[in-house]
Amino acid sequence: MSTVRPPKVSVTIPVYNGEAHLAETIASVLAQSWGDFELVICDDHSTDGSLDVAAACMDDRIRILRSDRNLGFGGNWNRCLAAAQGRYIKILPQDDLLHPDCLHRQAEVLDNVLTDERDVLPGDALAARELVHKLLDQLKPDDRLVIQLLDLDQKTIAEIS
Repeated sequence: MSTVRPPKVSVTIPVYNGEAHLAETIASVLAQSWGDFELVICDDHSTDGSLDVAAACMDDRIRILRSDRNLGFGGNWNRCLAAAQGRYIKILPQDDLLHPDCLHRQAEVLDNVLTDERDVLPGDALAARELVHKLLDQLKPDDRLVIQLLDLDQKTIAEIS
């Protein structure tokens, strides 16, 4: 019996009628210089060709989930989070692009800071604040920083760019 190790990063794309830009967004994820990721595309019952665009992107790292009904913005984001299997979760809007080194750089910073699985405890605002300070200390002066940190069932969600 083989055990499949989950990816380090789950990139999730919540989609609703995103046909116009979705192929380019997916391509930017698949073009990453670092490959320890999965791509989870959660379609929120789109009425355009979003699902066809996603399905046309053939790659073993992609999982496509379609809602039977429209969940709304928050509901679809929650579905993305629930479907993610990686330690780190990156939520990518359907019309955004990733720099080719984005995931590598972000995972590297988080790995340097999150040395213990207990670095952020569910509902612990003080621990989360301390973690943000640890992240800030790790950044180089020329790095721009945007952080979204949450803890949901032992998953660290972070956005650092």
